[in-house]
Amino acid sequence: MITSLGVASETEAVPKDTHAIKGKLISLKKVADCGILHWGAIAEYEVLESEKHIRGTRVEIVVGCSELTRKGYAAAAGSLEKFTVSEEHLLLVSDKNERRIEVYSPAKRDVARYFLWSADPAK
Repeated sequence: MITSLGVASETEAVPKDTHAIKGKLISLKKVADCGILHWGAIAEYEVLESEKHIRGTRVEIVVGCSELTRKGYAAAAGSLEKFTVSEEHLLLVSDKNERRIEVYSPAKRDVARYFLWSADPAK
């Protein structure tokens, strides 16, 4: 499956409720590295392109095991090597926590929160 922003899945079935966002990483609130628990870091992105959001809107995205490369995390998690603040990424996100990521912080009231399915560098 390829979305309008060019994010592709490899072997895992992409959840039906996913949508693509091209965004600039504003901040990443890291948590303990993954091990026994499947922790999620909170990444804040500025939306650059999206079918659901206006350019400039901020969104929160829960990133499972943010210390891992996306290929090291899951087969269809994208090709991003590292989450670096100020870089632009192509993201496939879901409203549902399909990968069962543990989240320790509540969502902000005025910001949409999604769960990352895949991340690739923006070209």
